[in-house]
Amino acid sequence: MPKFNKGDYVKVKKSVKEPKWEWGEDGVNHSSIGVVQKYYSEKSGNFLKVDFPEHKSWSAEETEMELVAKKGQLAPVSRGNITRNTLRLYG
Repeated sequence: MPKFNKGDYVKVKKSVKEPKWEWGEDGVNHSSIGVVQKYYSEKSGNFLKVDFPEHKSWSAEETEMELVAKKGQLAPVSRGNITRNTLRLYG
């Protein structure tokens, strides 16, 4: 069973110094919150495609990511490197 589903809100774990496919030129970082667009498995592991405000279709290993909120739950709003303390209902 997948740890994440399409529409879930995720971010890179603080323990990850450098993601497998790097941070990307547009500045994804530990404060960035993105939406899972795709979850898929290959022989080498489980992977995600995540849309961040800074980078669309960003690739990640499942083990590098942590859940912020399930689809339809409250989640912090992220804009680039700044995460506002306000909450918004996503869904």
